[in-house]
Amino acid sequence: MPQTTHGKHWPLAYATRRHDQYPGPAASPDTLKLGLERANHTISPQIACSNDYKSLDLSISEAITLNDKNTITTLAWPIALIAVLPNPGTFINAPKNKDTTDIFLGMNQVLGKRTHLTANLTLDGGKGYLADPYKGVVFKDFPFFPPFPYTVFGEGRPRHKLCQVAHLGLTNYCLQIEAAIEASHPWTIPPGSPLALSISAC
Repeated sequence: MPQTTHGKHWPLAYATRRHDQYPGPAASPDTLKLGLERANHTISPQIACSNDYKSLDLSISEAITLNDKNTITTLAWPIALIAVLPNPGTFINAPKNKDTTDIFLGMNQVLGKRTHLTANLTLDGGKGYLADPYKGVVFKDFPFFPPFPYTVFGEGRPRHKLCQVAHLGLTNYCLQIEAAIEASHPWTIPPGSPLALSISAC
């Protein structure tokens, strides 16, 4: 969703929680505890408007806790219906619509007292006007119109997109430096997208 300092937001939220549903068999501390321990449901609609866009967002998420709270899985489905509005500095003269839909599946697993693993997969889809209304493109070989030395065209992008991003991260708290060290690596499809390995301490 576009960000602006002049926009207004009216967030609403609805959440429910279930405890101890479908409990698994009794387990010792060294045994993997099967079954659903706790599930959190969240439905979050939001209406936002600014001088250059209006949007209606809806996010539905489910978080499930397993294995004595050592495993957390999350499934989220955010949807956004956005109207991009003409504004000074943009390259559009009429409202443009775009819809975006994401599907997120993630897991956080505790591996030890100071180590946990994070893995997630995101499917990012969209259709409609997906360009940046403030971004222009200059073609040096295009005839210009005096007194301007060049002609600027509004950015053009495909009206459909679908990409998949997988992310794997490992975080360990190091006693020697009293800081957490995190190593993460995203994989992006389609091929040709940049890959990055990030290591940080905080």
